[in-house]
Amino acid sequence: MKITVVRPDELGPAELTAWRQFQKDRPELQNPFLAPEFTLAVARQRPAARVAVLEESDGLAGFFPFEVRNRVVGVPIGFGISDCQGLIHRDGLAWDAKELLRAAKLPVWEFDHLMADQFTEHHTSRAPSPLMTIGDGYPAYVEDRNKAGDVVKQTLRKQRKMAREIGDEQFVWDDRSPAALTALREWKSAQYLRTQQYDRFSTPWISGVLEELQASAAEGCRAVVSTVYAGGRPVAAHLGLRSQSVLAQCHLA
Repeated sequence: MKITVVRPDELGPAELTAWRQFQKDRPELQNPFLAPEFTLAVARQRPAARVAVLEESDGLAGFFPFEVRNRVVGVPIGFGISDCQGLIHRDGLAWDAKELLRAAKLPVWEFDHLMADQFTEHHTSRAPSPLMTIGDGYPAYVEDRNKAGDVVKQTLRKQRKMAREIGDEQFVWDDRSPAALTALREWKSAQYLRTQQYDRFSTPWISGVLEELQASAAEGCRAVVSTVYAGGRPVAAHLGLRSQSVLAQCHLA
């Protein structure tokens, strides 16, 4: 296997087409954080972004996006907001983690939201990821969660109380209003201050990536702000990245 490390902006149309095809062929790779658009957006803000390109004798076989920090420490692309990390490769590819990191000249690679079936011999812990499946529609999802004894009933009761006390509610999917993103940033910044965490929204590269992806129309990866209004003012908001089949939470907690 041949492994070449390049800057993301050095990937040509053939490489990007292959990357997207690998995602299309494997549902578990269709997370927007694994899309080439996410890597390219991060690379425009992070000069140390790189991609290891894997090739076999019959053609392109995989892509491993990463960043180099402190000269020797490798981290997943967009580390700090990425909620899904790993190697994007064609189905059936046999690859060796140590060989990959050696070719990328990474004596250390840190991760925190890696796909569970990759680098398995180097995991320190495993945990399930929250997942909502709404293929049968939202009413069916609510009914299922109610049967499971979830908090949906309590949430819906609070929702009705909010509408009575504050005003009629409205949900806006893909809210492009500047007020929506401003409110979300203010709420999160206040939470960071209250919990003594660093404010991710005050980090220029994070703001730059999210703003670019919110303005994007790419099917494989774009940022979406969804807002709940009550009485004409925002009361809740969600920021995530979406592909054609997955809406993923930005890792901003």
